[in-house]
Amino acid sequence: MKKNIKFILISFFFFLLLISITEIFLRYQGFGTPIIYEKSYQYGYAPAPNQKLIRFNNKNVTIDSNGFRIGSSINNTYNKIYFLGDSVTYGGSYIDDDELYSENFCQKINQILKKKFNCYNGGVNAYGFENIIERYKSIKKNKDTFVIITLIPGDFSRNFMQIESLPYFTKKHTHFLKATTELTAYYLDIARSNLRYDEKKFSLEQKLDDYTKKKITENLYQIQQLQKNDPNLIILFFPPKKFLLEKKISEFDNFFFENIHNKKNYYNLTNHLKSLNDENNIYYDSIHLNSKGHQAMSEVLFKLLKNNFLKTN
Repeated sequence: MKKNIKFILISFFFFLLLISITEIFLRYQGFGTPIIYEKSYQYGYAPAPNQKLIRFNNKNVTIDSNGFRIGSSINNTYNKIYFLGDSVTYGGSYIDDDELYSENFCQKINQILKKKFNCYNGGVNAYGFENIIERYKSIKKNKDTFVIITLIPGDFSRNFMQIESLPYFTKKHTHFLKATTELTAYYLDIARSNLRYDEKKFSLEQKLDDYTKKKITENLYQIQQLQKNDPNLIILFFPPKKFLLEKKISEFDNFFFENIHNKKNYYNLTNHLKSLNDENNIYYDSIHLNSKGHQAMSEVLFKLLKNNFLKTN
């Protein structure tokens, strides 16, 4: 009997030790402090205000009082440039605040302008087209405010996303096993998804059907109506890695730009990024940029957009 009790106690001790070591290791890797989101009736969800986190590989993620990601060069006396989009714009927790293309662009543009700007990154993981447009409408703008929206093919199939369908947190965990909780929740969500769904995503990277073409046309019309009242609204089309590897221009590229009647303030980044990707891989995965990619993106945007900002000085 005593041997059994001793065995149970020793086993329990080593179990707690294993859990503790795992938790410490995961925290060292950057788990345990995920971005906390809050729900919105208008645009679905966004990062909750006032967060300063250290994530993977000691990368800083800073969210300001209005739910925008910001870099270290922020100055409240400057004019504003808002970058809106999905996770491509947001950058991810493996990209530091100061590595983001939004922050790098701001530093470059401020070197040639008398009138200085702050850049606010309003990219949000898994946003669809309607989330992005509603976030745009929520921003208080004046004549010196610029908004740069980056769109990818997937944005047009996601429509209006809600946080409940995504593996993100609206609840903050402060207990000892917070890193283990984050990783466990991630894999549980993958398991749930694999058990319940066959095809998880629509793909607009292949042939476009008539309904999809109609919907993209309606979305573009909506943007152009917004631009009539906002000449400082700029639209970027960002290609997935696959588009850069193909020798011919994608059907999506062609259709997207053929249906823009007034092409002012619309920019297709495919050809600009293709040469950069040939020289040095700029993608972290099939769609998101790595740190070199964010630097390259900021250089492309500086060349394309600097005249828009020089006109304001």
